[in-house]
Amino acid sequence: NMPMRTDKNAFYRLSQYPIFTGKVLSKQQYIIADDTLAMGGTLASLRGFIENNGGNVILSVALTGHSGAASLNIKEEMLRAIYNKHGEELNEWWKTEIGFGIDKLTQGEAGHIKKAPNVEEIRNRIAKNRP
Repeated sequence: NMPMRTDKNAFYRLSQYPIFTGKVLSKQQYIIADDTLAMGGTLASLRGFIENNGGNVILSVALTGHSGAASLNIKEEMLRAIYNKHGEELNEWWKTEIGFGIDKLTQGEAGHIKKAPNVEEIRNRIAKNRP
């Protein structure tokens, strides 16, 4: 797929994850790279693809980006804040619609989810940005 996420808004990015294909060597160590780090979704998706197929990502690097995006893993405090605000309903919907739980979001992605006023608004923004 070609999600064409450059210069797109956060909810477009959250609705259009890249899909990776190809051979992953089991137990092989991988270094992954991206041109620009915005919210971290591309690197996280590539890491997930590699690790779900038996590889091990040992380093991620981006050529450009802002320092706030450098922490890819969602922090426990952020995850707790999202659950406190949006509840399990969001997590179940996210699994069904997006394909993974909110615990797999990057810290940058999670920040946009946390800012949304309610689950219905998140659903609407995702739907609006899908092709």
